[in-house]
Amino acid sequence: MLFPALDIFILSVLFTGLADHTRQLTTSSDAVPYECREALVEKNWIEGNRLSKLQDMVLSDYRNYSYRYTSRLDASRVDRMHPACREFFEKIRVIAEDSEILTLFKTRADLEMRKN
Repeated sequence: MLFPALDIFILSVLFTGLADHTRQLTTSSDAVPYECREALVEKNWIEGNRLSKLQDMVLSDYRNYSYRYTSRLDASRVDRMHPACREFFEKIRVIAEDSEILTLFKTRADLEMRKN
């Protein structure tokens, strides 16, 4: 009777380890995130919505109050991306670090909220 319990224990430890290992592997969304796919592959960033989408990405760190939040623009995250996406996100990070542009985007977001 002891051996079936031991077998079940070993299998559960084995599958738990495999699940943890699988979570560490990169996925296609790590290499080409949604925002990059929308802008560069699908070409959905058109003249009419480009500024709003850029504003949302730049203000995503400012608006997030999560305890364990990892920025979309975090260097370790960006380094794992496809080269085209890496360049895209690095340019957005430069924009996000500019305090004048950040202030303009915050003001624009406040005006949009008042309008709606």
